[in-house]
Amino acid sequence: MNDQRVPEVLDASVAEVLETMCFAFPEGPLPDGEAPPEGESVGAAIEFTGGAKGRFTLTVGREAARGLACSFLGAEPEEIDEGRSSEVLREVANMICGSALSSLESGQHFDLSEPRAEGRGFTGKGRRFAIENGFLEACFEIETVSG
Repeated sequence: MNDQRVPEVLDASVAEVLETMCFAFPEGPLPDGEAPPEGESVGAAIEFTGGAKGRFTLTVGREAARGLACSFLGAEPEEIDEGRSSEVLREVANMICGSALSSLESGQHFDLSEPRAEGRGFTGKGRRFAIENGFLEACFEIETVSG
């Protein structure tokens, strides 16, 4: 896997998934070293094996996550509780991860774990974006690269 392509591939995958599935338009990526806004965040993590082994994490500000869930589900904010917001975030993480891995290694097969809720933030190779009501961080931690 070409680690150097991770940032540009994340840019494209985040934009594609958020625009088509959540009608959200990420701004960025934010400059390197810029800390995300203060406040609570929610996250999702996916482990993967195949052409490379590693993990993908998606971290979103709590209010931004609720907004994404509303758009994704076509629901009103009062209809979205923490559980539904977390479910949508895990599905969005799954779509971004799958899209990015397919772009990085189109000829490889990857096995992805079921997305799980996680609060851990930005580590590894990734990008930060401004989205309505907050921020989004998408990150790959690549442990090993096959052949």
